[in-house]
Amino acid sequence: MMEFEDVLVQLVDTPAVAAGHTESWLPGLAHGADGLLLVLDVAADDLEPSWRALLELLDRARAWPSGRPVPEGSSPLVVQRPVVALANKCDLDGDGTFAQLAREAIGGDLPLLSVSATRGDGLDTLRPLLFKELRCVRVHTKEPGKRSDAGRPYVLPAGATVEELARRVHLDLAAHLKFARIWGKNAKFDGQQVDRHHVLDDGDVVELHSV
Repeated sequence: MMEFEDVLVQLVDTPAVAAGHTESWLPGLAHGADGLLLVLDVAADDLEPSWRALLELLDRARAWPSGRPVPEGSSPLVVQRPVVALANKCDLDGDGTFAQLAREAIGGDLPLLSVSATRGDGLDTLRPLLFKELRCVRVHTKEPGKRSDAGRPYVLPAGATVEELARRVHLDLAAHLKFARIWGKNAKFDGQQVDRHHVLDDGDVVELHSV
């Protein structure tokens, strides 16, 4: 579990991907993931073949990078997912040559971050980058007249509404939701009353009121 501020992100470490040597269950795992980190060994001699093997895996998984338009005629089962490439072993890349080769191999439209699993270089940068690419918002709830919940927030996809938060808290609450009050950076004032269709922002505190 990777900690980022007040939330946890689950990372699944998979077996290595190589041409003609990919576990049969990996495409299904990649298809169902919220995002994908593609790790390249920049010090290896087979950088370009390794990258092609990863792209082949994405193709088999029907997972398309969210920064790229889906080609016409693609399968209706294709899902768009954030994809971040990690140039690992940057501790062996003193002048950045390997990282530049990695950038040339993957193209310029995907995020690329140089990291070192051995020394920890780049991992602190990876946390906010990954959370940003996942496009989530964190929302705390509070009961009327009380302070906001000090525990971990609810994590919802960007664009989620008050109704979706209420459904996450309890289905009965969502069914009988009357209105909500919000505190946040985009609220017109503290405790602004909003309806169930109000779109939530990262960091909002929400007070749910039911009939």
